[in-house]
Amino acid sequence: MAPNHRKRLLAAFSVLVLLLTGGCAAESASSARDPNGIVIAIYQEPTGVDPCNYENALAVPLKNNVVQALTDLDPNSNNVLPLLALSWRQTDPRTWLFTLRPNVRFSDGTPFDANAAVFGINRALNNKKVSCSDTAKIAAGVTVTPSAVDAHTLKVTTNIPDPIIPTELSYVDLVSPRTPMDSATDDPVGTGPYEWAGWVRGSYYEVRRWDGYWGPKPEITSVRVVFRSEDSVRADMVKTGEADIAFPIAPQDSTNDDRTREFSRDSTVFYRLPVQSAPFTDLRVREAAQLAIDRPLVVSALMDRSGVPSGQIVPKSVNAYLPGYSGLPYDPDKARQLLAQAKAAGVAVGAPIDLVGQTDQFQNSDEVLQAVYDALKKVGFNVNLQIVDAAQWKKLVFKPYPPNQTPTILQTIHKNVSGDASSTFTSYLATAGCCGTASDPTLDALISQAGQASGPERTQLYQQVSRYEYTRDMSIVPLAEASEQLLLSNRVEYQPNRLTASYEMLLSDVHLKH
Repeated sequence: MAPNHRKRLLAAFSVLVLLLTGGCAAESASSARDPNGIVIAIYQEPTGVDPCNYENALAVPLKNNVVQALTDLDPNSNNVLPLLALSWRQTDPRTWLFTLRPNVRFSDGTPFDANAAVFGINRALNNKKVSCSDTAKIAAGVTVTPSAVDAHTLKVTTNIPDPIIPTELSYVDLVSPRTPMDSATDDPVGTGPYEWAGWVRGSYYEVRRWDGYWGPKPEITSVRVVFRSEDSVRADMVKTGEADIAFPIAPQDSTNDDRTREFSRDSTVFYRLPVQSAPFTDLRVREAAQLAIDRPLVVSALMDRSGVPSGQIVPKSVNAYLPGYSGLPYDPDKARQLLAQAKAAGVAVGAPIDLVGQTDQFQNSDEVLQAVYDALKKVGFNVNLQIVDAAQWKKLVFKPYPPNQTPTILQTIHKNVSGDASSTFTSYLATAGCCGTASDPTLDALISQAGQASGPERTQLYQQVSRYEYTRDMSIVPLAEASEQLLLSNRVEYQPNRLTASYEMLLSDVHLKH
């Protein structure tokens, strides 16, 4: 039986089970439990909800709802906005002073001040006891101390000049000082308009409105997030009124009205090559991997309205994007020639390779991975296909990588909503990055130089990094820029934006239709 047909049968069976069981009453639309509450259906349960490490964890209601950062990003531009910090100024190339918002408390009653900010930033950025993905987002490294000025002034010192610290600190969500410093938490406590209300493993998690919030109260009083792996099941939950928002949804499950909303993810799909392992230590082999994949065909056939082909690892909104550059062309014959040349030079071209992706990571991601597998196999790579769950994929994306691991090409979707290449390049191209395999002193020097520049010079230097990666290093094989769709029920109104795709759905932007 064809895989797609089998998936459709499974989806239909899942819908039948839901109907026969009354749609799992314990997880039915929150209107039965709370007339001002909503249900959101997502595709996968998170592996954790610690605010310093929930990237790819699908913790939809956390950021800017339960927890907040010093600064925020404007979803319609790259501008930095005040949040827990009202203002900031640079006193020298390595020092910043942030004036904090007064009269703010965490939902456990702890006051928010400079000491609390120091705790939260250090826990996320300077703490080896909790593995935090946030550490990869600030290349300069920071030291934070309360200022001698007053209890609501924070001093931030960077190891090297970093002109975009206000942008980068928007990634660092601050938790209550009562949060454990030496272990991850599944009970996040922040300063936002909602508080964490619990997690029933395998079923759902919830947040509820917190009446002690320092700002305006949102209309939605509670949110339950349920996990449904099948695209059609999520969509049907909205269509039958069991859920209010479903995302992502497949194009075939979209509606021909305003209930389906499409939005940019500011994300790219690419493949990280294991450049420290044979045969990918040889540049010819890495180039062959680039040439083997017909990006336009794969994307148009399998990603439909959810992506456009791209030869770059950052989206158009990022300053390192090269206008007019579409990547290496599809050329399987040249790919075979390069592999033959490498083999003749003694490179272990036939060494086993794992091609690994996370299940349902983006629209038709499993099918996309299969197409890439077929393309690599066709030109002569000895590749094995693996599709793993989120927890296993996470072990492969972050350092330290598993010991004695078979050389692994990893399918990744990476977001960059800031408009600046710092977090992308520091994470995936720098030797010290969290998630890359490259180790090139020239590339490291270029990334460091760009990170200390500002304005047009910063853009020019980051574009230089891009050119070097695409022509000299080739540790990443780009595939597509990603977009996404969500589905709304008839009882809610919500306009998604590019931050939605980063699982930063601002719940105060969701309104009930009366």
